[in-house]
Amino acid sequence: MTKVMAAASDHKGINKAISDHASTLKKISERADGDLEAVLSEMVDAFSQLDVDSVTAADVSREVDAATKKLMAACS
Repeated sequence: MTKVMAAASDHKGINKAISDHASTLKKISERADGDLEAVLSEMVDAFSQLDVDSVTAADVSREVDAATKKLMAACS
């Protein structure tokens, strides 16, 4: 997500960073199991659908927040 923040005014850069992040999460989810695998797969789906040209920063923030809460719950 650091790459997303660094590309704050570059929509192509943000979309690429989000896509890269989703790819990394996908690799991690393939090694996980149970609730963690399910939550990571949801996160991959959510991030894969984000496109800063068609959603607002608030939309992105909500997706990230919801995914983070689910991940924290799965890990506790």
